[in-house]
Amino acid sequence: MRHLQCAFMICSLAVSSIAKDNPNPKSVSEAMERAAQLSQLTAPGSTPFHLKATIAELDSPDSDYKAEVEMYWVARDQWRRTLKSPDFSQTIIVNGGKIAEQNQGDYFPLWLNEFVIAMFDLAPAQIKQSKALMPDMTAVQKKAAKNLPPALRGLRLDTGTQCVRNQEPAGIPPIQNNIFTTVCFRNPPGLLESVSSPGFQAEFRDFKEFHGKNVARRISQEPEPGTKIEARVTELTDVKESDPAMFSVQAPSAMHERAVMMRVSEGVARGLLLTAPEIAWLPVRDGKTNGTFSLVVSVDKEGHVRETWPLNSDNPFPQDQARKAVSEWRFKPLMMEGVPVQMESVLTFAFQTRIGDPIPVLSDADGRKLAIETAEPSFVLAKKPATGTQFTVRVAVNEEGQVIGLKNINNLDMALLGPANVALHKWRFRPYIHDGKPDRFDTDITFKVP
Repeated sequence: MRHLQCAFMICSLAVSSIAKDNPNPKSVSEAMERAAQLSQLTAPGSTPFHLKATIAELDSPDSDYKAEVEMYWVARDQWRRTLKSPDFSQTIIVNGGKIAEQNQGDYFPLWLNEFVIAMFDLAPAQIKQSKALMPDMTAVQKKAAKNLPPALRGLRLDTGTQCVRNQEPAGIPPIQNNIFTTVCFRNPPGLLESVSSPGFQAEFRDFKEFHGKNVARRISQEPEPGTKIEARVTELTDVKESDPAMFSVQAPSAMHERAVMMRVSEGVARGLLLTAPEIAWLPVRDGKTNGTFSLVVSVDKEGHVRETWPLNSDNPFPQDQARKAVSEWRFKPLMMEGVPVQMESVLTFAFQTRIGDPIPVLSDADGRKLAIETAEPSFVLAKKPATGTQFTVRVAVNEEGQVIGLKNINNLDMALLGPANVALHKWRFRPYIHDGKPDRFDTDITFKVP
């Protein structure tokens, strides 16, 4: 599940003596352009490189979420990339206006394509072109500077992580939902730190220098609770002399030989449905009994659903049920230039159910007894709530002791809920044993602002 994130946050505020100018971009597109100049390996004019990376699901060595990536890059119009995963492998050669593509496997996984975009383009075009407004960091810096001791005044302020969160409607009236895109930058110097949006997610970590660029050596995504996949760059070196034969394209690949993906509206996707049995909603153990939710759905060339990923939901349990049902749906192939291509869309559903076998709710004390890893919220200096403020958040925990969501039972504002969300997703619990076996549980965790 794409986790709850604050609409606008500066997660840390520290003092730095960096003297280099750090202009404040006015829009996400300007901030993305700056981030590309700072860290994108394939930006125009970049140094030719050879990269190797491995992708794997953390803590699950037997998972099918694994791949190997290799890239030889000389220029934007001259490169060679190889992908190898259990069910899909690909070699692409680009030379001038010619493209040769060889694929093994009938489906290019959405999660793998997200990693390819993150490693070599940082983010999809719709994110890089977003006109969403960035917050005025100059005003934030001035306000925070007033709280500095006299001896530190005049030093540059490091504003930590700077995020912008936008929402957009999803669905077809009268069944509608809101879905969210959050983009975060590390300031200074302006590196892209994370993107969470429908159909694309990436977190960038472990930045190291390569010919004047700070390149992330670790990129991760968490498409659903309990599934964290990470790409690690194992080699990044210069390409001093390239072999022309490596980039030779004898005959460009035709459309039907290529793995093409196309994102379409929900109306277009539902218009292609062949079979979609109505979902009979099962009882839920807690949460809302009616509401809406949205799913990212990825469909192969033959119209079979191959991946479903959760988005915003009024209750995650009907959403889990729908994911299983939608996996059996069948679509007509989406056609492009007379050739079937992969299809991606966001589908929105309304559910109505009832409570059955309620999930136990533990007190703060009992929940903390089960906790084996904890973290305290970190509050923004410029927007810190009053010292001593106590607040409670209800945390949903699965059978393995992993946090799968938060419930804002007290209608907290984001100044409290945002930091609590970040902290609580770092918590881990021992399994809660009910009737002799691990069971789901909720717990009300109370924090106190220091």
